[in-house]
Amino acid sequence: MNDPDSYSGVSFTTLKPSYESYENSGTSEYKRLKAKLSNADSVMMHYSFIADDLEPFGPEKEYKAARKTEAYWKKKKDSIIVVIDRNAENYHGKLTGYELNHSFRAKNSFGAVMLKNATFYYNETLSEVLFATGID
Repeated sequence: MNDPDSYSGVSFTTLKPSYESYENSGTSEYKRLKAKLSNADSVMMHYSFIADDLEPFGPEKEYKAARKTEAYWKKKKDSIIVVIDRNAENYHGKLTGYELNHSFRAKNSFGAVMLKNATFYYNETLSEVLFATGID
């Protein structure tokens, strides 16, 4: 916004609470699933590399076995991701603050009136704006 005098408020949303995410929770369940995911990814990549090395000249039986094992670990990895995503959807961590969206009109550097959207992030006691986005 280049001309503060041109500011015209349009709307405010209601305060929306923000909670700690499942990924940032540090729960033992999340750590266990993350370790399993990392292991499955490593094993899958290992067999992928083996199959890639065998593909042009290696024995077909070993190549197919490597691809089959790679596919098994990919399925395992995907199923772990599904569990993590489901847990994240149902997770309700501690309150970390609030967010508020605000729409307003203001002139840009060319003098044209633009509709802008800004989001303000407050601490959990609403005593401080932690940061804002969409304000330029």
